[in-house]
Amino acid sequence: MTLGRQKELSHFLEPRSSCRPDVEPPVSRAATPQPESAVPLPSYDAEGLAEEPSPELPDRKATAASAGTLGLDQHDARIGNDGQLEIAARESLDEARSAHSPSFDPVSKTEKPGEKVRQPSKETNDAIARPPQRTQCQSILNYLVICPGRPGQKCGSIDLISKGEGNRWQCKRCGYRFRHRPTDLSPDLVRVAEIFFDSGGSRAATVRNCKKVGIDITECQVDNILIKIAANTKRTIDVMKEAGVTSGILLPDGTHHKLRASEIPQLIALDLKNKLVINDAFAEETYTNTLPFVKELKEAGYNVDPYAIIDNSDAWYKATRQVYSCDIQICVVHEQRNVLESGLPADEDCSDQQLAVKKLGTSILFVGGHSIRSYKRALEKAKKYRERLRAMLSRVDQATSSVVSSLLRNFNDITTHLRHRSPHRDTNSLENVIRLIKKPVKIALRQYENKELVKAVLKLAVMRYDASILGIKDWVRWSQKTPN
Repeated sequence: MTLGRQKELSHFLEPRSSCRPDVEPPVSRAATPQPESAVPLPSYDAEGLAEEPSPELPDRKATAASAGTLGLDQHDARIGNDGQLEIAARESLDEARSAHSPSFDPVSKTEKPGEKVRQPSKETNDAIARPPQRTQCQSILNYLVICPGRPGQKCGSIDLISKGEGNRWQCKRCGYRFRHRPTDLSPDLVRVAEIFFDSGGSRAATVRNCKKVGIDITECQVDNILIKIAANTKRTIDVMKEAGVTSGILLPDGTHHKLRASEIPQLIALDLKNKLVINDAFAEETYTNTLPFVKELKEAGYNVDPYAIIDNSDAWYKATRQVYSCDIQICVVHEQRNVLESGLPADEDCSDQQLAVKKLGTSILFVGGHSIRSYKRALEKAKKYRERLRAMLSRVDQATSSVVSSLLRNFNDITTHLRHRSPHRDTNSLENVIRLIKKPVKIALRQYENKELVKAVLKLAVMRYDASILGIKDWVRWSQKTPN
């Protein structure tokens, strides 16, 4: 016999008692005659010589039971060429395991070689406990308790200890004790508002994008969430106070938001230096509305310095002059559009006198400088152009005469920036801010009909803009009112 053959059969040559010295070898029961179809395997001695096969083999069940008693696996119980003893060993192992673990079912759970079947623990046979799935009410309606910090300090920790009834909490970080603020929004509410504006104000897109992050809501719930958050937002005047804005060039103006079948007017005031919206209201651009609007700024401690820039609207002009008694700069772009271009025909249809009036009027509106001397020379040039217009007043027709009279009447308000030596002479900055506020939701708003929802969206849009100017990332929570 070759050496390789001896190594292959070495597994059968080793006595079982050598592997388990503390276990006695099993005693064979009454032997049964070997079936004629079964061919006995030859046995080998220690020297590797073949011996004559024994005419009788131990009982199959006894051999399998002994194998299970010794802790042998199924491979060790293979003692037959035809696999009959192997089947008997498997049955004996199943019986042994069933006696040890009553929950084991050898019919429904068949253990394959090399595969481990998961068994219940010995202590209990109950089903494995799993945590409950996250439900919608838990993710949307629950609030996150955040430590506000001691007076003058900010903490923001969520590692808290409950202190009994009344929503009393104590912060583990700073030790501050406080009551739960109902205005603190849950992470999912904040996420829904952020996704709404990132989705262009579309409710259908908001629902789809919310599902991608694990928030399952409907369009109706999106509307309710936005209205709920907007109902507790700060006023822009409060934002102005928190930012420490006390004076500057004031730019008030009005705009209209188009809906499906109507419009919503809105008044907005901008501080030009900080580019911050300091007041807003949903009202028409009339004197009865602009006067209290400007008075709120005055009462809040805002001073106009050195002047205010308005369009050629009488509502803003009268209200600003009555409240602040300050210098006013009329927007030169509005003056050109509403006086020169609307009062005179197109260039190709104008007469020589009308073209001369247009040229002189444009020179007065857009003359400027970049230094003290240049502003002084620009003001002198504007006065010369004014004298030329006054000389032409008696020679022009009636339509051109009204244009010239308007330019002469508003000359001081048109050249206010030259006297204060400032380059700011139009309301383009405010119009750009209004465009930025409308941009995320402009297209979607045209599909809305609920004015309450539109006002809520616009209030949040203004808060979102102011937060970007102040460098605040968590603008949703920042926009909420703080309890007194």
